[in-house]
Amino acid sequence: MYNGQHFIYLLVSLFLVEGHWWIPQKQHHQQFLSRRMKRQWNVPPIFIPENNLKYLNVHHYLLQSDQSQALRYSLTGPGADLPPVGLFTLDSITGRLRMTRALDREQQQEYRLKAHAHQSDGQEVDFPCNISIFVQDVNDEFPEFVPRFPMGKIREDALPGAFVMQLTATDRDDPETPNALVQFKMTSHSEQFSLNKETGVITVKMTNFERMKRDRYNLIVQAVDCNGAAFGLSTETMVSIFVLRANECLPQFNQTNLQVNAMENRLYPRLAELAVYGCDVEFGFEGKPVVYHIVRGNGAGHFAITTDENTNAGILQVIKAMDYEKDKRITLVIKTENVVPFAKPYEHSSSATVAITILDMHARPIFWPKVQTVHLDSSSPLGMNLVHLNTRCTEECEGMVLWFSVLKDPAGVVTIDPNSGVLRMVSPFPPDTRLGPNNTYAIIVGVENTEANPPFTSTGTILLATRRSNQQGAYLLHTSFCHDGHAWPNSSYSLAVLLVGEDPDPLSNFFPLSFTLARKPPSNPSSWKIQQVNGTAAWLSTMEPQQCGTYETWLSVTNHQGLAGPESKVTVQLCGCEAKALLLVAGGIGLSDGAIIAIVLSILAVLLFGKPVWS
Repeated sequence: MYNGQHFIYLLVSLFLVEGHWWIPQKQHHQQFLSRRMKRQWNVPPIFIPENNLKYLNVHHYLLQSDQSQALRYSLTGPGADLPPVGLFTLDSITGRLRMTRALDREQQQEYRLKAHAHQSDGQEVDFPCNISIFVQDVNDEFPEFVPRFPMGKIREDALPGAFVMQLTATDRDDPETPNALVQFKMTSHSEQFSLNKETGVITVKMTNFERMKRDRYNLIVQAVDCNGAAFGLSTETMVSIFVLRANECLPQFNQTNLQVNAMENRLYPRLAELAVYGCDVEFGFEGKPVVYHIVRGNGAGHFAITTDENTNAGILQVIKAMDYEKDKRITLVIKTENVVPFAKPYEHSSSATVAITILDMHARPIFWPKVQTVHLDSSSPLGMNLVHLNTRCTEECEGMVLWFSVLKDPAGVVTIDPNSGVLRMVSPFPPDTRLGPNNTYAIIVGVENTEANPPFTSTGTILLATRRSNQQGAYLLHTSFCHDGHAWPNSSYSLAVLLVGEDPDPLSNFFPLSFTLARKPPSNPSSWKIQQVNGTAAWLSTMEPQQCGTYETWLSVTNHQGLAGPESKVTVQLCGCEAKALLLVAGGIGLSDGAIIAIVLSILAVLLFGKPVWS
């Protein structure tokens, strides 16, 4: 150390720094001048050609000191101790800059490093020296077409000089050098097209296109860098040019006369559809739709016509309501053409006539009232007339032929006379019938004026409100059972009998039924339990084995409306039953169809799980 200052030398290729020339060295020889280093060095940039691994073997760059004591040198920054690690190194003793692999300008164009000088004790001398290394471009990248296989299109009636398409090619070399300047060249012969070598624009040279004979032209084109020089790198591709139809024929209507009906005071987003055909209709030149015009009969502005973008058909709309009293029939004349201008002169275009008959809205019957409630109870017999449906019109309905029908009846409990409109109850509600608020069942009915074309239909709603005519409540079908003592069910020796309930109201949906133990006399098992089977049945059993004898308990049955029947005493005899004897006693109560079905299901269950005898 000399008064806190040190002297470091750098050998480069002929630099002028602060008034001193750095002398370039000959290959494999070193010459340098000493220059006192400032507190922080800014060395002129170093330029290294890409793809040249031996460049620093020929051109030597060194850091050296004029001190008597030895210094250690190191290098930091991206390309040294940061990614890409180890690309550049600095000899710790000689201070010589080296390169371990060739550079690629297309990956990284510049490296900014710092050189450090340290004493033997590790203390750094002055500030680091900034070293900037720039990668010089070499023409090593081929041009690339974008897209790889360009495609264009031209109409068959195109004139000479018409634009077809423009080619684009990129080059990853340095855009500031001729290496990245691309020119185009057509290598295949073409009488129809010409190519601008600088812009890449393809234009029509000769107009002899006939799509029916040839609908595609393929051109071989080269992109050459170095501004098209003979030594430039080149890429070749095939350019496809498609010939498109010119609008040489008019769309024609499939049907030139059409008759439709429209109700007065109503708007129609799709009153009628007018289909067309033609050589350019299906093709849809350049994606353009067919255009329709109402040329006669729309003075009042009731109608509009649009194009269906999927089929190119014309959609006739009613955008302003019509009045039957003013117009009973309107005739429209509609013409069509393509959006694309017609390629040939013509005098006549295709037209269609649409005759619209306006229908009187007052001929529509409606139910009155719109919603009607009919009350039912247990005493209502099946087959009874529930209601005679009433209709009315805003004007006189005399002479109108009406047809009544049931449109919605999920449970299938009613029928209707189609001529008179009389609604009848023909079936009880099934157990799984869903009821609405206040135990109501909704039926949708319809009435149709068959003389109208098209027929007019109105709908109405009938609410069947169910109510009970007695308070008897649900009850057990069987209260006396005999069990033969076999292991049943599931190898258990406990008592188990199947209880079946019934509700006396055939019109109302009071299922599911629930079974509840009411009393437990001390002389009988205290461990009775009930297990629900379905909406009308449950198992009654004990959880412990019992001795032969007679056992009693009390139960009640409650429907889902919360109405419970009288408590019933259930008697179960264990042992002493006659084989396969079934004696069914219902306490003098008549059995409904639902009860008989429940008994059959219960018998099937017993045959599967055991052999009790009811009485």
